[in-house]
Amino acid sequence: MYFARKLYFGENVGDDSDDSTRMERKKNVLSSGTSRSLYEALLLFDYTLYIWSKYLLNLDADYVIFDRYVFDTVLKHLSRHMAYSTAELSRKYESYVRFFPEPDHVFFLTISIETALQRKDDIPSREYIEEQKDLYDTFFDRLDGATYLDGEEPVDDIIDTIMGEIDD
Repeated sequence: MYFARKLYFGENVGDDSDDSTRMERKKNVLSSGTSRSLYEALLLFDYTLYIWSKYLLNLDADYVIFDRYVFDTVLKHLSRHMAYSTAELSRKYESYVRFFPEPDHVFFLTISIETALQRKDDIPSREYIEEQKDLYDTFFDRLDGATYLDGEEPVDDIIDTIMGEIDD
């Protein structure tokens, strides 16, 4: 996602401009259908390179773990920047996922809005995290085979659950 963000929006990793300024800039750039399509293609290309490079470099590992995987690209970058509906995002996910290694397991770690706001200092607003939580909850409710994990449980319990699923 680095190349797409850098080329399209002039953003650097860790861009510290406020969220409303960045979002307005993105809204303006992505207002054209051609621009939207090109951005989406760049985003997919960039993310595909990232995933495959990490995957291929770790083929000899017992486990390869991706935090967020393609779900985050579709849900965070496309929904927020392009205002796709949940149904459109599901279709985008189905068309994108074929470019990536199929995961053996998908875990969806959930926490409350309050916990998210306490743990992270880069959340633009409560409204933003509420919208993202609703979007992720809706998406993962539709996804077959995802295991939900309560992120408010002790870390050791979460690890035990994950290892139990993997070892089955």
